[in-house]
Amino acid sequence: MRKNWIAQNKEILHKTAQLHRILQELQRGCFHVY
Repeated sequence: MRKNWIAQNKEILHKTAQLHRILQELQRGCFHVY
């Protein structure tokens, strides 16, 4: 049960990191949404 919780946490952290990077790129104006 605890290992599953850790795995879920890692997945959430990974998704959060991706979103954070996308937001940073949007602020810089490098990331274009079509």
